Amino acid sequence: RMDVTFLLRINPDSTITYQKISIEKALKNPQSKDNLVLQPRDILRVLSLTNYADKATISIEGAVRNPSVHAFDLEGNLRVDDAITLAGGLQDEAIDFAYIKRTDPKNRKQKEYLRIDLKNALSNPNSSDNIKLKPFIQRSDGSAKGDWDVGITIDILEAARSVETIILLSGDGDFDLLLDKITADHGVQAEVYGVPSLTANSLIKAASIYHKIEEDLLL
Repeated sequence: RMDVTFLLRINPDSTITYQKISIEKALKNPQSKDNLVLQPRDILRVLSLTNYADKATISIEGAVRNPSVHAFDLEGNLRVDDAITLAGGLQDEAIDFAYIKRTDPKNRKQKEYLRIDLKNALSNPNSSDNIKLKPFIQRSDGSAKGDWDVGITIDILEAARSVETIILLSGDGDFDLLLDKITADHGVQAEVYGVPSLTANSLIKAASIYHKIEEDLLL
């Protein structure tokens, strides 16, 4: 930046003072007050425009050949298949779905989760699953978009590596593939608690043990 530069001056008593000047004005008008006479030990700190540019990164993790972090395309041209290519492609054990997690840089606790059909995204570049990657989305009222089903899934995938039993309180059939995955890969027991009328048959079949939530389990 040419409009703002800081002059750091070390005084005789070893104290430091800062003075803001404009290099642009100093260069255009040698008689300008910004064209100061420099003293020994003075330091000019010229700011770079890159310090004021929006920066973001994308991290590709999991069953890819080269998990890595890359600069994010702020123009919005990077898609799911591009991210997989950057990471060297999928490993043989990769499953057919993936998760996109976006974190609010202003509040790291705020996260947005999206589940995509990875197989569809890679086989059909024009599919709705091959979405353009973009930053965390925050609504005008300050709330954030999020899918806690995906958050639960991520937690279970991580926990399944080190526990013997996973307990899921849900009737959502979208979790059936997850239970199949963790029981096959980690040998864990997957117990499901759900209201019979609200629990998908596919989830019941995927569970090691299904517990009906009936009156005796309700307060």
